[in-house]
Amino acid sequence: MDEQLDGRPVRLLEAGCGSASHLNFGGDVRITGIDISQKQLERHVSLNEKIVGDIQRYEFAPRSFDAIICWDVLEHLPQPKLALHKFAGSIKPGGIVILKLPNVLSLKGLITKFFPHYVHVLAYRYFYGDKNAGKDDTAPFKTFLRFAVARKAIERFCKQYGLETVFLGSSDVASSHWLRNRKAAFLPYVMLKRSFQFLTAGLIGDSDFVLVLKKTESGEATHAPAVTEVREPAEMALLPMKPFIHANEVQKVLENFSIWLGDFGEVSYDHQSFYAGPTGRTAKSLYYRHKTLGTAAVAPMVFCEAFFPAARKLFHHPMRLPIADAHYAMGFAYLHEATGNEFYAHKAMHFLEILQKTRCPGFKEYCWGYPFDWVTQGGVIPAGIPLITTTPYVFEAFVQMEQIRPHLKWRRILESIARHVFADYKDLQVSRTASTCSYTPYDKMGVVNASAYRAFTLTSAAKFLDDDRLLEVSQRNLNFVLESQSPDGSWPYAMDAKRDFVDHFHTCFVMKSLAKIYLLTGNEDCMKALKRGVDFYTRNLFEDGMPRPFAKAPRLTVYRHELYDCAECINLCLLLRKYFPQLETTLETVTAGFLNHWVKSDGSFRSRRLMFGWDNVPMHRWGQSQMFRSLALYLYEAQAADTQVYENLDSKFYVRDLRAA
Repeated sequence: MDEQLDGRPVRLLEAGCGSASHLNFGGDVRITGIDISQKQLERHVSLNEKIVGDIQRYEFAPRSFDAIICWDVLEHLPQPKLALHKFAGSIKPGGIVILKLPNVLSLKGLITKFFPHYVHVLAYRYFYGDKNAGKDDTAPFKTFLRFAVARKAIERFCKQYGLETVFLGSSDVASSHWLRNRKAAFLPYVMLKRSFQFLTAGLIGDSDFVLVLKKTESGEATHAPAVTEVREPAEMALLPMKPFIHANEVQKVLENFSIWLGDFGEVSYDHQSFYAGPTGRTAKSLYYRHKTLGTAAVAPMVFCEAFFPAARKLFHHPMRLPIADAHYAMGFAYLHEATGNEFYAHKAMHFLEILQKTRCPGFKEYCWGYPFDWVTQGGVIPAGIPLITTTPYVFEAFVQMEQIRPHLKWRRILESIARHVFADYKDLQVSRTASTCSYTPYDKMGVVNASAYRAFTLTSAAKFLDDDRLLEVSQRNLNFVLESQSPDGSWPYAMDAKRDFVDHFHTCFVMKSLAKIYLLTGNEDCMKALKRGVDFYTRNLFEDGMPRPFAKAPRLTVYRHELYDCAECINLCLLLRKYFPQLETTLETVTAGFLNHWVKSDGSFRSRRLMFGWDNVPMHRWGQSQMFRSLALYLYEAQAADTQVYENLDSKFYVRDLRAA
């Protein structure tokens, strides 16, 4: 510090300071300490200023510190990049950031990362002799030790914010007096470490490192944190609960996800990757034809899905899926409206341009489907065949941007989509007033959410394009949905006596379509069905406060919770919360659960909570894009609530009615 700061007066931040400073500071130093534990701060006697707060979330004033020390803390953070981002924004040009932490690519680091927390506690108590370890806010603390805090990863991340390495040092636990004095532990550790170093060609290094980074005089953060007023946690606890209490955190999650998406790319593996290639298609087709043989054939895929989700890459290649592109377009449009950032508007338009290129070939009108052969119970739907469950999302994406940036070309595309949805799907009369529509232009009828999608899309198109011809077909499909509701308020997937399961996201699909039709038309039959549906939904499709996959499952389920369900739940609650107050609580509970457990350190989202562990494979269609859009809608609605901007649904019936696709 003396060398880098020229001995000048220093304002220093100890990030995650705990109960004592790890370094002795001489000279004119004013120390601010921040820690998540009030008890730890009370024990710390060397601080000039104490802050109870999370270094991943707390907003410091820009350029407010000459030095920041984060000593053995980053390994305990689920999202350490957020903390590094905060450091970059709050350090002055010419200031230094001192980081000390375990090396994840070391024997100690790997043991620390992969052994459960209770093993750490036992080690402290019986090896170190600390009988109070893990009690009363004392070490050891829960450890994540993300690969994002490997030394080179930190240096790469910080460099883009103008932080350059000026010192690197390392040490190993083998050199500590404690380990050297215990020969029974010292010799095996040294032998094991050297074996690992030999087997990994030197990849395994010393157990700990110290990294000193200096902010260049001209270095500016590419994504500098916003300066906002932050309440102390104690003050926040006294505030009454209110809608959109997670808006600030949601905004940060969206910003981080946008960065991740730019780095990761716009193609990904998918929920259907196990069954999209030749091997998976053959096995799944056999399963539908012959249950016994088919069960044996799909067993390896089911096993991988439950225990080795990353094995998807063995069965099929990454894909671009139009339904994900449509959700990203809508999500970025909401972000633009919520923040005024022109970058997000350009991102939304980028995805619309992509959608124009990925329309189904061979069809006169604009329409979209899957880029792979989809094996279903009714047969194989070839790649490039339009789906009534995909095309409506693209329609809404173009509508949303047409409202923000009117463009004649987009209106022509909307007219083409409306003609496709109106004319290219079959109708089968099931009663005097109701008809069910086909899933594709060629297959059988009976899927409830397919008719719900078509009813809403045609109703929307009739309003937006001023074409009442579409309403007659829309009404008959709507009547089919209303007549399909069970006495308990639920909707089966299909009315064919075979696919009668009741699941979370298909239930959301049906109810959000009914809700939007109600907003557009005031149809009281939709609201009556929603009252029964919401009652069933809240009683049967939640477990421990989070969405439950099935109320009535069609088969063995290998996961506990799914990102897709969480996204659709947030979406539905945002649409209906003003009509059903109980959904306000559901909205905030599910949003909090997602923010606490589903956001990964790289900015992306977990895909599933398995029976044991997590499926962390990012899948754009199977939850990433839907959650991004739902969170962007959450932020948009929060901004509208904060500024008390409420549009008149009679005069602007369409813009706000489509906010929860």
